[in-house]
Amino acid sequence: MAETATLEPTKETLKFLKEIQIQYTEAKRKKISRFNVEWGKWSHEFNKELKQRIETEHPQAIFYKYLFMYWTVLSQLLELHHCNKFFKKGPKRKLVREAKAIKKIIVSGDIPIK
Repeated sequence: MAETATLEPTKETLKFLKEIQIQYTEAKRKKISRFNVEWGKWSHEFNKELKQRIETEHPQAIFYKYLFMYWTVLSQLLELHHCNKFFKKGPKRKLVREAKAIKKIIVSGDIPIK
């Protein structure tokens, strides 16, 4: 089992997590693709914000890296939902499990270390 370091996520980190969930849920409800302009515009701005915080060695940079992974997984999942709701159940389940695992790391603050 991998070692972990426990860090406390800030309110800002949790706010970003909630924003990702809200945007994903809304896009899924509207049945839009991740290539849709609406998702792309928000996604582009969110990406710039996260990358800026990671590059400036923000104290919560490790959480922003996990937020980036979470956002990427949900973006892929959104595309699978958009493409076909009957097929690709295996990849959807895998992405859902992966998203839940990443979310758990962010919320609990149990960051895997080398």
